[in-house]
Amino acid sequence: MSDQLMELDLWWILSGWDVAADKQSKDVADVAAYHKYLHKCFWITAKIHNTIELHICAQYTANFYNENPWSIWAS
Repeated sequence: MSDQLMELDLWWILSGWDVAADKQSKDVADVAAYHKYLHKCFWITAKIHNTIELHICAQYTANFYNENPWSIWAS
C-alpha cells in the first residue's frame, strides 16, 4: 500500500513531510494549497478504505479521518 501511495505522490502526507497550508489564511495561494492538500487526504482515505474489510471500514467514516488519514493508517 505504501508503494501505491508513493507512486501517486501521496505518501509524503502520511510520512509527515508534506504539511497542510494554514487553514485560516485568507491568502489565495494558501487557500488553494490547503484545498489541494485536503484533496490528497481524501484520496489517501479512499485508498485505505478500499483495502480494508467493510466492517472495519465502517468505523472510519467520520470527516475527521478525511482530513487526517494518518489516524486510519496508524490503526
